Amino acid sequence: MSIAQAQTVVNEQPPVQEHLPGFTTALGAVLKRPQKFFEDFPAKPGYRAPLMFLSVAALFYAAVSYSYFFQGSMNMTVAVLINAMVMPFALAGVTWVVLTMSSGKVSYEKLIAMYAYASGAVMLFSWVPMVGYACEVWKAGLMACALAKGFDLGWKRGIVVVAATFLVVMLFIWSAMPVIQQLRGVVPA
Repeated sequence: MSIAQAQTVVNEQPPVQEHLPGFTTALGAVLKRPQKFFEDFPAKPGYRAPLMFLSVAALFYAAVSYSYFFQGSMNMTVAVLINAMVMPFALAGVTWVVLTMSSGKVSYEKLIAMYAYASGAVMLFSWVPMVGYACEVWKAGLMACALAKGFDLGWKRGIVVVAATFLVVMLFIWSAMPVIQQLRGVVPA
């Protein structure tokens, strides 16, 4: 193969996204064209950029919650911030198990990065009263898109995986409720 032929082969391949964009660029891409954003998602996105995106969105969400809803209660604000940072990891873990059981090897790094962008994008709107429920459905749709385009699962399978993740998380919460209620009765308030 000559150098000219090799250059032609390189030029014919679609460009691969080597790094993830900054906060405002990523936010605009996730909100305006999520299919393109997740389709061009790098195979090894790293943890820094997605976690910075998630952290900025979570801090905004916690600050707004502190100002408007918790009347200055720092304990509730910290709880909301921790929840906003931990839930994408938990959901990515459950999704990773579902995907690994059904598809084989899947990159957790890529999965957590996708959850960070999907969660962070909707977090900026979910503080508005009664919009939070719609944002959860929106986040599920973004994750179905991420799975369909980023992992080439197709829309139907992406929706099924998101629904299975939701079901597993709900079963875990419902199973934990009696234990929590029992502990609340034992520990004085």
